[in-house]
Amino acid sequence: ALRLVMAPFAHSLFTTFFGIGVYFALHRRDSSAKAGVLLLGYLAAVFTHALWNGSSLLGVGWYFGIYLYW
Repeated sequence: ALRLVMAPFAHSLFTTFFGIGVYFALHRRDSSAKAGVLLLGYLAAVFTHALWNGSSLLGVGWYFGIYLYW
């Protein structure tokens, strides 16, 4: 039940990481730099989402630890 309360905040955080990558890509001239910052934003979103999903499998202590880490 706690994950249902926190899920809207977590998923907006994941989307924000990719949005930050898009923002920095728009301010780059070099195509490889654009691709690099987009990839970094995407990987940050995927990594934090994996932490979010993994925390539900590892128990309440991990859940609160991951949430405080953010």
